[in-house]
Amino acid sequence: GERLLAAYNDPKLLNYKKIPKLNFRKQDIYSIDMRWIDIAFYIAINTNKKKIKCVADLDNFKNSNKISQIVNKVSHPIFSEEGLKNYKKNINMQKALFQIFNETNKFVAVTMGSKGVYWVENNSLYHCNVPKVKTVETNCAGDVFHGAFATALSLNKSNSQSIQFAAATATLKCMKKGGIYSIPKKNMVNKFLKKLKIKKIK
Repeated sequence: GERLLAAYNDPKLLNYKKIPKLNFRKQDIYSIDMRWIDIAFYIAINTNKKKIKCVADLDNFKNSNKISQIVNKVSHPIFSEEGLKNYKKNINMQKALFQIFNETNKFVAVTMGSKGVYWVENNSLYHCNVPKVKTVETNCAGDVFHGAFATALSLNKSNSQSIQFAAATATLKCMKKGGIYSIPKKNMVNKFLKKLKIKKIK
């Protein structure tokens, strides 16, 4: 299953420097963000060693050797639009994705809000659209996307199916208030995701 280690915004928790010992098991999937960079780096290195799937939420980071190693080591690096611009210094989005793909030879994606999700795998560029909806609250949408993506991967869904599931989940979440309490039920997601189309661009 998906393993969760949350670092909240409380400064005392974020200043806690001791990395807990984790037992990396083949059946687990990890989802990390860059808030606590040292543990993100630790998880990226160890999941790579043991060939365990790891989804990285690449947003709100300062470029460093640890960030580039995380991108290289995790199985599924997913950038925010701003994160990708920061990592590849404002070059064209498609060019940036292909550059990272050529450096890592694996799946890499960027979430672009209402413009949907773009990703490269097997040297091809894909896009998942997001239908126009009435947006009520976007708070936690990124967390919901990455959690849903990791959940779909844990159910042996393909990368494309996992993107579609995650985008549908995050879009539905944005239609309600309440942060974590607005996360939709799975049957709602499965019904809604039929509105999201995946297209191979090149």
